[in-house]
Amino acid sequence: MPECDRYDPDIVFKRFKIVEFPASLVGLSTTRPLDVEVDLSKSAYLKTTYEGNLLLTVINRKQAIKFLQPAVLFKDIPLNLETIERVKLENSSREVAIFYVMEPLIPGLRIEPMSGTIRAKMIITFKILVNISCVLEFAFDIYVKINNKENVILPVSGNVVEPKILIHPKNIFMARIPSDMVTYVPVTFQNLSTLKTLVEVLDIDENVFEVYIAVGNEKQRIFKFFVEGGQSKIVFIKVYDVYRREYEMYIPFKINRMLGPPDQNSWSMELQNYIGQFEKNYENNAKVKIKSINKDISYCRISGVITLPKIRFSVEKFEIEYVSNKSNKINFTMTNVSKCYLYVTILTAKLTPFFSLDLRTEENQSIINETNIQFELDRGKEAELSLKFHPKGHGRFVSTALLFLDKHMTIPYFNLTFVGKRQTLTMTPSTYRVIFPPCYVGTEIVRTITIQIGGAESNMDSFSCMSKEEPNLTVKFISSKLYEEHDEIHTLLTIQIIASCQTTYARNLTVSFNHESGSGCDVEINFCFTYCSLTLHTNFLVKPEDNPYPYFPLSSQEDLYEYLEKCIQFLEKWMFQQGFRRELNPVIPDTFHAISVALSSQPSGKSKGINVSYLNFVKRIAGPLMKHIRKITEHVVDESFKCVKEIHDTYSEILNLMKSRGTDLWVLQARFLLSYEQFVVYSENVTPKCNADITLTRELLEDVNLFDRLSKQSWIDFILQSYKVFVMDSCFFECVCVSSDHRDIVKILIDWYNEHILIQHNKLRGINKPVKVMTNISTDLTDGIALASTIMSYCPYLADKFEMFSEITEDNKEGGIINNACLIIEAMNQLRLYFPLISKDFLQPNFLQMLFLSIHLYVALPMFKPKDIIKFNPPLLRSSTRQLAIFPASQESLIFSYIILNNDSNNFVVEKAPPGDNGKKMLLNVKYIANFVNAERCTLLVHGYNKTRIFDTYVVFLLQGKVGVLTPVKKCKVIGPLYRPNKVDILVSSPFTNAAQFRIYLTDIEPSIPVDIEEVMKPRFYLQRLNLIEKEIHLSGLPKENSQEVSDHKVYLQIICLSTQVGNTWIWFRSDIGDFFIRVTSQPRWDLAIDTLLASVQTWPLDPCSCGEACECYRTTVLMIPHRNELMIKSLRYALLEHASETMMNVFDMLIETTTGKIILGMLLTEGGTIMSDVNHILRSGTVYRISSRTLSPQLDRVRLAHHTSAILPVPVTIPVPSKSDKYNVTLTSECGMDIRTYKVLFTIP
Repeated sequence: MPECDRYDPDIVFKRFKIVEFPASLVGLSTTRPLDVEVDLSKSAYLKTTYEGNLLLTVINRKQAIKFLQPAVLFKDIPLNLETIERVKLENSSREVAIFYVMEPLIPGLRIEPMSGTIRAKMIITFKILVNISCVLEFAFDIYVKINNKENVILPVSGNVVEPKILIHPKNIFMARIPSDMVTYVPVTFQNLSTLKTLVEVLDIDENVFEVYIAVGNEKQRIFKFFVEGGQSKIVFIKVYDVYRREYEMYIPFKINRMLGPPDQNSWSMELQNYIGQFEKNYENNAKVKIKSINKDISYCRISGVITLPKIRFSVEKFEIEYVSNKSNKINFTMTNVSKCYLYVTILTAKLTPFFSLDLRTEENQSIINETNIQFELDRGKEAELSLKFHPKGHGRFVSTALLFLDKHMTIPYFNLTFVGKRQTLTMTPSTYRVIFPPCYVGTEIVRTITIQIGGAESNMDSFSCMSKEEPNLTVKFISSKLYEEHDEIHTLLTIQIIASCQTTYARNLTVSFNHESGSGCDVEINFCFTYCSLTLHTNFLVKPEDNPYPYFPLSSQEDLYEYLEKCIQFLEKWMFQQGFRRELNPVIPDTFHAISVALSSQPSGKSKGINVSYLNFVKRIAGPLMKHIRKITEHVVDESFKCVKEIHDTYSEILNLMKSRGTDLWVLQARFLLSYEQFVVYSENVTPKCNADITLTRELLEDVNLFDRLSKQSWIDFILQSYKVFVMDSCFFECVCVSSDHRDIVKILIDWYNEHILIQHNKLRGINKPVKVMTNISTDLTDGIALASTIMSYCPYLADKFEMFSEITEDNKEGGIINNACLIIEAMNQLRLYFPLISKDFLQPNFLQMLFLSIHLYVALPMFKPKDIIKFNPPLLRSSTRQLAIFPASQESLIFSYIILNNDSNNFVVEKAPPGDNGKKMLLNVKYIANFVNAERCTLLVHGYNKTRIFDTYVVFLLQGKVGVLTPVKKCKVIGPLYRPNKVDILVSSPFTNAAQFRIYLTDIEPSIPVDIEEVMKPRFYLQRLNLIEKEIHLSGLPKENSQEVSDHKVYLQIICLSTQVGNTWIWFRSDIGDFFIRVTSQPRWDLAIDTLLASVQTWPLDPCSCGEACECYRTTVLMIPHRNELMIKSLRYALLEHASETMMNVFDMLIETTTGKIILGMLLTEGGTIMSDVNHILRSGTVYRISSRTLSPQLDRVRLAHHTSAILPVPVTIPVPSKSDKYNVTLTSECGMDIRTYKVLFTIP
């Protein structure tokens, strides 16, 4: 298997090796290499570098394959002659199948092909050839194995019959014939059967008898001939020799290449003698029943004597060439060379009115009248005679006079044959039609022909040329030479025909060549000069003088032949997409030999068998122009000719429409588009009008291969010119072939490519590389730069598809080309730019394919520019919907489909809505679900097509989704002690249906649009009240059933409260399926004592002093309150440690102790993003506090404390009487309210 796999930019390329393969799939063993053809219009494949193993599992679909004929009957086939029947095998499934014909077959029966592949939606033709050399009957089944699994059965039966030829006379007894005298004996062949029979005349050494047939007044020698069933044929046996001899032999006739001629053995006349040896091949064969026959073969036996001549003539031939104002006679003598006295009688009754024979010898006793001439001729004597030719008109005249040499005229001695000619000399050109291949404007093309004229000595001055005034055609007489043939002088004139034109021009004209004798002949000349690159697509491979146009090239012209074969393969795939989508795969030209039902514009019902034709394709590309093609209905008695005539006339209608729109098909005729069988039927019923057509028809009927070459090339031209006049010319505004202005389509495409290459150069290849400049649309497209740049220009939303675009280097040229080809094909597939293209096509680009591709992109890509931008602004985790109405601009109906491109998160959903009243427009509901806070973009591509458009319609919308409102999915509250780190947790559940791993982000800034969630990983001076303990969490999705409970998950946080204010923190949860956030409110708990103060009292419980209980002195003591709050500094340092580095902590320790340092520290914290309201009170040098206590009575209301000093503040307090509490504390509240210190007070006795 080739080293390739599916292209996916998100995975590592891999090379797969098949380790397991079901051999029953296609009949191949696992060790045999399997070539796989991959259609990249559906999948993209790449060569790769990583090796691995792949277990390949193949699932077989049921194949719908059958013969279109239920059975084949060979009824009464001739003995030993090949009979051919054609059957069609149809694959109506969507899978390629491999088939082979199972052996054994009976001897003498072959099937072509015996094996092969049949593509999806395709019909192939089998030829069943039977050539059996004995008389029998047969019946058996042909088994065709499909994918080495299923059998398709075709019953075949028939019988072989012997030839039934009667030869009359069977025995010929000839009278004495003098030597040097020619005698013709007629023999009749009568065919009593309904089958055609072949009769061959063997050319053996002993054979002195030649066989002729009558052609007008002359006789033509033959070596084989056919006798049609129920018909008779007369041939003439020429008896002639120069020596005296006796003869008795069988004329060497061989019937059906098998029977005869017999020899001296008696059994050689029996039929069994010839077929008996072949019957052994069929013994004990149940499929065959041999028929025994006991009969003789047909033969012709001739016997006689050739004697010495009795008379001798002074001339060998009695031929007179009529010349005006001349005597036009022959004087000759008759001499008696025998030893007898001769009584000569010549019957002259049949010589009139063209000839007259006179006896000029007077001394002989003679009798001359209107019917005969009689005279006596003694031994060694001679008689003078005169033959005069006096015709009444033009032509070749032959008359015969019987010659008797006996007195009683019992047996004719000889037939005197007189020939007179009064006819115009025949001029025969080497070809009646000169077809120049289409050439570029300004090219000079030359063809050389010859003209032969017989019976005259001429030079170049004797010839002249005449035609309608044509300045672009020149005819030159090059040379003339004389030669002798059949005792006649012939003149051969060499002529050079030169065509050249400086503008677009096409012409079909007739040139007349004349001779001074009045003879003449006509030669048709066809030429075309154009700028059309489609018409001239083969000119870069072959010179005009070597171009076999209008015939398909032979395989000997290797480059041209291979190029056109690739063109055919491309056109078949392209036409399947454009006109045969639901029909069979087109095979040029077989599929286009359509039946009449398929050609009707409105077929009443589905026809059986092949129901596709070229008309299906032309309907799609011509569109409304099809109204100019009339529906053809013929009223002919012969049903077969009626069908062919309808097909022919329909093609003629299409040709006329194409010619009216400027096609280059001046030499194409509708009859060349028929199949060979249809062409034979048409030619038998329609007679050509000119010599050129008569000669060509005869050549095509005699050579089926020549017809196939002409038909194949005609279909290629027909398809390409259809594309030209109906598609290409409309894309470039005017017909380039008939317009006087030069419009080079290839140059337009090259300039178009170069423009976009320049625009996209930096994005695609970078600044440092030189800008590519295209000069052609074949090899310059192999690297993919032009195609990728053009797609990126019109479809910027696909730019990321070309991030893996490769530079082509000599080290990995093929791999780079394949890589870029796969990227281009994948992009075209996403855009629904359906085009038959695979990556291998870029390795050896075909000009025609690349031209079609370039035109396809030139027309379609501008439609991919965005039509509008549709914006969505729903709240987070909510959806928003817009409705689009798509309808065609014209009255035609389109079939719409749609696709969303770059919808990576699947948050855009498009659904069809019920159509409107007219049904022509499509309503789309576009829904956006705001699962992510980031703005999302994607592309909505609407694809419209129908069967009457060659190019589909595209509309592109840009969809932009952005969150409009941010709402937390949950609000939580946590409480933490002031200046003490603590661990808290909150409960969270996912708002999405699917479980996912979420990344957690925490921010103290209330989210706003646009949302900026950044996690700064580098150390910084930053303080946060809440800190994450874990960065990720796995959350289960929402339950599918309402009855199930929602699963909550705990998220653990660390809280450090550095101030007394209530704070809000927002926690974001982000994953691949969406984002959400919650709000967490943190409440500091400041009532917990941060330290314990000791106060000294005299006794405890307190004893009143002598002043009494009303005295406060004994209840008054001093609390020593430190200015510095160690817990506050430590918590500040601990909170900073979450985000700062060790160096930063050293800096902090130095800065916190000085006034200037605290100012700098405040600046660093501000720069780091800290909410300074939480730490400003800590960084102040001093703060005024209000002292309060529920259990004690401070003597001072307000005090000023310096945070960062070691000083102690004595504060007198009075213990209330009576004291009901056993717990005492004092609270210091700063003026800003951000710092509250609570101390626990304990009393001690000294």
